[in-house]
Amino acid sequence: MIFTHVFAMIIAFSAVASDVAEPPKPPQVTDEVRIAQAYLLPNCPISNKAVGSMDAAATRSIDGRSVMVCCPPCFERYERTPEKYKDKIDQQVTETQLATYPLTTCLASGRPIDVKGTPTNAVYGNRLMRFCCGGCANYVIKDPTRLSKAMKTLDTAVIAKQGPTYTSKTCPISGEELGDDAVDVVVGGSMIRVCCDSCRNKIVRSPRMVVDLVIGCGTQQTDETKDDPQI
Repeated sequence: MIFTHVFAMIIAFSAVASDVAEPPKPPQVTDEVRIAQAYLLPNCPISNKAVGSMDAAATRSIDGRSVMVCCPPCFERYERTPEKYKDKIDQQVTETQLATYPLTTCLASGRPIDVKGTPTNAVYGNRLMRFCCGGCANYVIKDPTRLSKAMKTLDTAVIAKQGPTYTSKTCPISGEELGDDAVDVVVGGSMIRVCCDSCRNKIVRSPRMVVDLVIGCGTQQTDETKDDPQI
């Protein structure tokens, strides 16, 4: 009798548990977002030296963005004033991509960027994204699904703008001639055309491999900054 009662309770509990909704799985990181998270700037944001100049480059993921420095001690300086260096990276990305930005409409509302008189430049990883206001920027960037959709829209616009004037006839990864199977991929706001999906996947796994081919996502060390210990 006791066994029957216990068994019935187990069955009842199982039925209730099956009705409880499982927590939603986090959205899968799309290729476009994965590429956008890579660090593409040629210089260390702390010292302004080329990231490979000391043969000790180090990389960390910070708030969803990959950050590369010329040596591990630079991360100690980064951690003391993270907002300073985040803003520095954002500024460099904005300055180098603004002139060739392909859209005149907000990535959230679809309205003209200046419709409210508050055009907003936001940076996600290595990509400039433009919105009509700060609210739209937060609405997209803080939601993985909306971010993925907006990044696809932005990449499509880049390809539409840069594709007709793309002149290279060879794949930058394999060195082979581009044919009917050529695939376009956007890295740091610039279109790269590769010979096949296999080469595209190599870029997705390691976007920095084409950093020297990307137009407008770099900054050069200057006489004014290279010796400034505060930069």
